[in-house]
Amino acid sequence: MGDAMTKKNIAVYLDFLPDPASCDVAEDGYIISKRQVYGFNKTEIAALLAALALAHELAAETTIYSIGSEQPRALVARALAVGLNNSLHIGNCTWQGNIPAAAKARAFCRNALPFDILLTANSAFAAMIGEILDLPVATSVSKLDLQQDS
Repeated sequence: MGDAMTKKNIAVYLDFLPDPASCDVAEDGYIISKRQVYGFNKTEIAALLAALALAHELAAETTIYSIGSEQPRALVARALAVGLNNSLHIGNCTWQGNIPAAAKARAFCRNALPFDILLTANSAFAAMIGEILDLPVATSVSKLDLQQDS
C-alpha cells in the first residue's frame, strides 16, 4: 500500500468474461470459443468509471489487470483509451478453461504492482485478496467519497 508521500496507485481487476448469450455449445459439449463475444458488463463499467474518477481526484496512476491464458486485448485497449494508464496481464498460454478464483487471487497477489485501492466487480476475488494481503474489503459499494486523500 502507498503512503501520503508517494503517488497513489489504483488497481482495477476485471474478469473479462464472454457475454453469456454468445456461448454456443458444440455437439461434444464444449463451448465454441471463436464465437464468444467479450464486453464490459454494468458492474465492470462502474469499476472503470470509479477508477477514472478517483484517479482524477487523487492524481493517481491506474492499472488494469487481466488474468488467464491470454489478455483480452480489445477490451484492455478500450479501457486504456478512456483513460486508464497501464495494463498488466497475469498468466500464460498453458492455463486452460475456467481458472478458480482462489488461483487468480494468488496469482494477482504474487504479481500485482503495489496499490492503494483495488476496484473490481468480482466480490469473491476482492474478499480473497483482502484475506491474503490482510486488507479491509467492501464487497458492495454504491458510492465513493474522497476526503482529502482518503
